[in-house]
Amino acid sequence: MAVSAMISAAMGIARVVPEVAGWLGGDDAEATAEKVVETAKSVTGTDSAEAARQSLETHPEQLARVREALLAYRARVLAEETERLKSVNATMRKEVAADDAYVRRWRPTFGYVVALAWLAQMAGLVYSMVAAPGRAAALVEAVTAMTPLWGIALGVLGINVAKRSRDKEVAAGKEPAASVPAMLGRTLGAK
Repeated sequence: MAVSAMISAAMGIARVVPEVAGWLGGDDAEATAEKVVETAKSVTGTDSAEAARQSLETHPEQLARVREALLAYRARVLAEETERLKSVNATMRKEVAADDAYVRRWRPTFGYVVALAWLAQMAGLVYSMVAAPGRAAALVEAVTAMTPLWGIALGVLGINVAKRSRDKEVAAGKEPAASVPAMLGRTLGAK
């Protein structure tokens, strides 16, 4: 996947404002990159990201203003994310506290359903290969057609398992291990 021109421009500014580099990943990378570039151009009074970067390298007062504006922006983004996570956590707490067993157990139920579906599909494929070996091409097409569905189902299952494991760690009083993206963000942001 090619890096967009806006992200490339923001990475140029990140050479002068290194904390920005850690912000340019994930689903909101493009919007963040646009904010970084627009802020740098606005503060420096230039019309391109490259000119803004050069101006920031030679004018420490502009660099300080850009940093201040970008840190305020990042604080707003993190506050919005915190509010979203509070909402998700409240929903999950309601699920766990619910008296309805199905509401509390939908994750394991989904896991069992996925496992049974996989078992049924594999048994059907093995049977089909033994019963009609000449139709292998049709079997390959059928499996290929189901691959995106399995990707989605297994992705949801993986998130459910990871989240449940984290919930158990927290319930046991352990500090959950940091995720790889979180560690990378801290590492890139610290430079």
